[in-house]
Amino acid sequence: MWVDLFFMLYRFVKILMTLALRIFYKNAHVSGLEKIPARGACILLANHPSSLMDAALLGLLIKRPVYFFARGDVFINPLVIKILSWLHMHPVHNHEGGRRTLHHNSASFMAAGNLLQQGALLLFFPEGNSHTEPQLQQFKKGIFRIAMDAVKESNYSLNIPLLPLGITYTHPTHCLAKVYVQAGALINTKNYVPLFQQNSATCFLKMAKDCYEATEPLVLHIKEASKLSEAIHCLSIQRTDTDFRQWPWLQQHQQFFLKEKEIANKINNASADFWTRLQTTTTQYFSTLATYKLSDKAVIAKKRVPLFILIILAPVYAVAWLLTGTPVAIARSIANKKVYRLDFYSWIFVATAALLSFIWWLVLLLIALSCFGITGWLLLPAYAVLGCFALYYFNALSIHRLTKQKEALPQNVKQQLTQQRQELQLLLA
Repeated sequence: MWVDLFFMLYRFVKILMTLALRIFYKNAHVSGLEKIPARGACILLANHPSSLMDAALLGLLIKRPVYFFARGDVFINPLVIKILSWLHMHPVHNHEGGRRTLHHNSASFMAAGNLLQQGALLLFFPEGNSHTEPQLQQFKKGIFRIAMDAVKESNYSLNIPLLPLGITYTHPTHCLAKVYVQAGALINTKNYVPLFQQNSATCFLKMAKDCYEATEPLVLHIKEASKLSEAIHCLSIQRTDTDFRQWPWLQQHQQFFLKEKEIANKINNASADFWTRLQTTTTQYFSTLATYKLSDKAVIAKKRVPLFILIILAPVYAVAWLLTGTPVAIARSIANKKVYRLDFYSWIFVATAALLSFIWWLVLLLIALSCFGITGWLLLPAYAVLGCFALYYFNALSIHRLTKQKEALPQNVKQQLTQQRQELQLLLA
């Protein structure tokens, strides 16, 4: 009975988060997930740009049940620990929490080994801590110890493939951003058995290095921290130029990621002369934007909906936003007040919005059924239509505001911004 209840909870949360993530992210661009074995033990190794959102996203995209091993500090009390365990999540502590937290890992590592023996699919984040900067941190060795211990436990009959994954968000907190997920080539643990038998410590270091090098091409990695600011600005220009929705929501290609990876590589490999030109032009362009309190989107914004149409539809939008946007506004307010780290923001916001929206929708449905009887079920399609309208209207209104900001600029400033942006595009092409 309890097993069935836990499975139902897992399925319910997955459905709820699937709907939430399809609304929060404009598109998910994936490549290579078909490399995940359909059955049998396998370990997924992903970079960690957005705390629990990374696990939620991969749990949505991957068909097989996934067992997640996440940073231990999110397991804050017995109730949270119980709920997260129902959702297939286990804690992993690092040295930053002190030696008093490390002994808790033994139970999680034992659980991981047992799951691997049972042929489960595990997800680890070998960087250890989540972070929003486009830099891949060095991998910890713990996961490789778990993998090889499981192989040893099977008397070396078990081969556990390791699959590197790269996750990239076009913005850490914004609604309607995009996300890219890339899978690399499978790495077989059987290739490390001779080295493991000879010297386990050297084996773990070798595995960590090999998996790091296999993951780096799958993510945006700026080698020098001093170049991060300019890199983020340059990437934002590329993202503004490709800021459109594609159908279906799940896109099976690398097109946009590869262009961004090309920009990151160009910055990493820039000559002194090229870097000086790029840095100067980037600084000038974004300083001008900051002076006039503009975003890059405002420079290329074009009106799509006439103002009089927006005015006519404003009352409909107000009703649509009241009915569908209220829980989202509450969730945003909670996230703004309670979250102090960017890498936790999107998860707290989306999870809170999903839960509040479900409760809000359930209350509205009960009211509709009590007032209109069986016809109250018509609220379901009406609610979906109103939600889509609210999103479309909000986007159209935002574009209108951006164009008004641009029109208010002096002509010479508009020309200057356009020229600087074109020069940056040429440098990055």
